[in-house]
Parts: sequence; C-alpha cells; structure tokens
Amino acid sequence: MGNPILLVDNMGKEQPEVLTGIGARPVQYLVVSEKSGKKADAKQSYTLTRKLTPWQPGLEYELNDASGTAQAVKVGEPVDGYFAPKGDVDWYEFNVYQKGAVLLELSGVLNVRATMTLYDQEYRELKSASASKPGESISSETALEPGTYSARLSPSDATQSNTRDKYTFRVRMR
Repeated sequence: MGNPILLVDNMGKEQPEVLTGIGARPVQYLVVSEKSGKKADAKQSYTLTRKLTPWQPGLEYELNDASGTAQAVKVGEPVDGYFAPKGDVDWYEFNVYQKGAVLLELSGVLNVRATMTLYDQEYRELKSASASKPGESISSETALEPGTYSARLSPSDATQSNTRDKYTFRVRMR
C-alpha cells in the first residue's frame, strides 16, 4: 500500500546499514535515501546487497515488534534473533498446556543490556527481568496456569543494538 514497514538508520556516518531476519513478502520495495534532505552527490556511490534465505524454524521472523505480530514459539525449542535495528523490540508467544513453573532464558548480547517481560493473554505484565550489564544473560522462573503467554524482549536502552551477534531465547517447563 506504500506505507513504510521499517525505517533503519542505525549506524554512524559512512557506516553500512544492516537489516536482519526481515520476512519477505511477494512484493516489497526498498527505498534508500539521503537522510539530510540535501541533494545527493552523484559522484558518491553506494552498494546495495541482499541475501535471501528460506525461513528456518528456530530463527526470528521480523516484523515481530508488537504483541499483535508476536512470533509463535514452542516450549523447549530455542529461537535465535537480533536486537536490530536500534529501537527493536521482539515479541514471542507460547502456550502452556499444564500448570507448572516456566523458565524464560535469554542469552546475553555484546553491547546490549537486555530486558525480558512476561505477559498473560490479556497483555498484563506478570514479571520483568533485566540484565545488570551489557552482554549478561537473563533467566526468570514463574508459576503459570495453562494458557497463552507472551514475552517481550528488548534492549533496556533503545539506542543499543547489535546486528552481528544474535541472542537465543528459550521457554522451558520445570
């Protein structure tokens, strides 16, 4: 429809921009523009590269930036993702089929101090945990009834991102 899906302006001057894990649709357009609004210098070129890979279970599928577009995960199966671009938030949804303790685990990512928040099916916050420093892993255990739950993962500071190093998120029953 011509509406922007994602705006990326992560890196510093003359540094490459990177998009990771974006789910491709049959028709998508990528618009590259000069951010300053000045007329571009035709002598300054850039290279645009793309790598399309089939989606694989266990990988994050963007856009999962809101509760309405949460990516489904199965209890016990890990998913790898990225905190990128800056301001990225990742939502995952999972089902609990029997009452018990559920352990949420998020591996640390270099230069990112992560936060992990658990929500019930009404999107009421149940529990939140944050890494005390960048690169630190988080784990949080909560007793849950059967139902559908969501987890929101994000950097504690929206200016933090890492396009190179992935995180691993896992939900386990105890």
